[in-house]
Amino acid sequence: MKGIRRKYAAPQAQAEPLKPVMVRGILATLGETPRERRDAALVVLLFSAALRRSEISGLDYLASGSGDGYLTITAEAIEIVLLRSKSRTEPTILRVPRAENPGLLAALERWIALAAITSG
Repeated sequence: MKGIRRKYAAPQAQAEPLKPVMVRGILATLGETPRERRDAALVVLLFSAALRRSEISGLDYLASGSGDGYLTITAEAIEIVLLRSKSRTEPTILRVPRAENPGLLAALERWIALAAITSG
C-alpha cells in the first residue's frame, strides 16, 4: 500500500476562491422565480459572511429555534448568531454592515417577503 500511495499520490487540488466578480456573474444569471430568489439570497449571504454550508442551513430567522443559530436584520447590520459550528466552540456573532452590502440586504429582503418567512 505504501508503494501504491507513493507512486499515485497527488497533492489535493485547491479550489479557486470565490471572488466578487464571480458572485456578480452568478447573480446576473438568476431570474425572478422563487427558487432563484432563494438561491441569490443564499449565495450573497454565504459570500458576505464567509459561512459554511452547514452553518447557513441551520439558521433561524429573528429568534433562536431548533437550528444552530439565527439571523436578524438591524438598522446597522445583518447579524448572524452562530450557536454551534464545526470551527467555533463558543457562540459567535457575525455582523455584516448594511451600508457596505446593499445587494445582500436586497436579496434577503426579497426572499423573506416572497417566502413569507416569520420568526423562528
